[in-house]
Amino acid sequence: MKTVFHIGFFKTATTFLEDNIYSKKSNLNYLNSQNDLEIEKILHFIKNSTSKEFQNNYKEFINLIKNLEWSDNKTNVISAVGITDVLTQKNIHLDLIIILKRIKKLFDV
Repeated sequence: MKTVFHIGFFKTATTFLEDNIYSKKSNLNYLNSQNDLEIEKILHFIKNSTSKEFQNNYKEFINLIKNLEWSDNKTNVISAVGITDVLTQKNIHLDLIIILKRIKKLFDV
C-alpha cells in the first residue's frame, strides 16, 4: 500500500491539487475526502502535542489511522494542509523535523 503526504507550503496550489487532481484521479484514494474529521484530528495531534502527549496518546492515534478508508489498489493521498505552518507561525512550539518524524512514526512511511 503506497501513501503520499502532500505537505505543501503556504500558497503552493494545495487547494487546486485537492479539488482537481487528488479527488478526481481514479488511481488515487484521496483520504481527506472520506475521512476529513479524522485527518484533521490526526494532523492537529501531530502538530500541537508535546512530546509527552504524543507518547501518551500514540496508540489511540494508531488505531484512528488504522480505521481510515485505506486502499490496497490505489495510491493513498493525505493532504496535510497547515503542517508547514511551523515555518511561518511563532506560536507553534515544534520544528518541522519533529513533525515529519511523527508522520513517519504514525504512518510508517
